[in-house]
Amino acid sequence: MVMPQRTDTATPKPDSSEKRFSGKQFMNEKIDGERYEHFIFEFCTFEKIGAKGAKFVHCEFRHCEFIDCYLAHATFDHCSLTGSFFEKCVFSWAEFPGSGLDYTNFLNCGPVIQQIINQKPTDPQNAAKFLRNLAAEHRRLGNWDQVDRFVIESYKERERHFWYVVNGENDHYRGKYGTRQRIGYVFRLLGYKLSGFIFGYGISWATFLRTMFIFGFLLFPFLNSIFGKSIGEKPDWATATGEEIWAYFSDLYTVSTKSFFPFVPSPAGNHLDLTIPFWLSSIEAVFGTSMIAVFAALLFRWASKGL
Repeated sequence: MVMPQRTDTATPKPDSSEKRFSGKQFMNEKIDGERYEHFIFEFCTFEKIGAKGAKFVHCEFRHCEFIDCYLAHATFDHCSLTGSFFEKCVFSWAEFPGSGLDYTNFLNCGPVIQQIINQKPTDPQNAAKFLRNLAAEHRRLGNWDQVDRFVIESYKERERHFWYVVNGENDHYRGKYGTRQRIGYVFRLLGYKLSGFIFGYGISWATFLRTMFIFGFLLFPFLNSIFGKSIGEKPDWATATGEEIWAYFSDLYTVSTKSFFPFVPSPAGNHLDLTIPFWLSSIEAVFGTSMIAVFAALLFRWASKGL
């Protein structure tokens, strides 16, 4: 498709009889609160347009550019924004219900994830690129909480892409990826699944803390069955599991005054005067579990990097 030559023109009125515009440039106007229905814009440029509270219903913006536009509280209701580009625009409380954002790009701006998560591109590869673009722009703007959320969602889209390859979701995937390639993607999918479930892709603090608890809960009876720290003997692992978990929750102080991990030697027998202090063994336990969780998270991030 050849892009038509742009010519300046006034922004159309909502009741305009002309509904289709191609190659036009609209600049320095305010359309706050206006309602536009069934308009089609192709290869148009909107620069410094004030559209606070404006509502666009069933409109199409094909390969359009929005530069320095104020779109706070604006609504794009069942609109198509395919291939459009936004630069230095304001999206505070803007809404995109039922709209398509395929191949849309942003520069020095971007809506937050709550505004567009349900309108992301349907194709997983395009969705991943779309989300990574927004993550990069929010990083540029210093919105770090949004960066992590967009990155996590992009990982989920990568997982969905891997699943489509493995499952042969449609003719495109069945024709593009052969059996040997699908086998390779099985391992990629498993790597992402493990990284996401266990370590939150190395991004989610909630998942990381959950993993620390899981490590501590599982490693406690295992290590004590080997080193006999809590009860002064070395029972088999199966027996130790139930006993040590019970001891962990029923007599926390008694268990905690013994060494949790074999980083600090702990005396056996009845030498209570040499018992490791509660605060020291607690720090040792938290520190040891944290280091194992950090190492495992970094390992999974490294293994899944670039997949």
